Amino acid sequence: MTKKKKKKNSQKDNPSLEVIKNTVKHIKEKVDKFCDQMKSVEKNLIQVSLNKQSINTLKNNVKNINDTRIPNIKRLCFRKYLFRIC
Repeated sequence: MTKKKKKKNSQKDNPSLEVIKNTVKHIKEKVDKFCDQMKSVEKNLIQVSLNKQSINTLKNNVKNINDTRIPNIKRLCFRKYLFRIC
């Protein structure tokens, strides 16, 4: 009978604890960086939403001004015009 020799496991087959720790550390850094980017994106989206609300508010204000003041100005101009004619 022949004895089978056990193969020695190479480091490539079984990574050492240090390699695993470095890999986990690298993954954690990537995840942290990604989380920071997502927080930044969230802040930007909130700012865009606030800007959109502000724009809509300004549009409504301009519309209200146009609806109230322009007819009054037209009426006043027309009265001044009539007064000049008379």
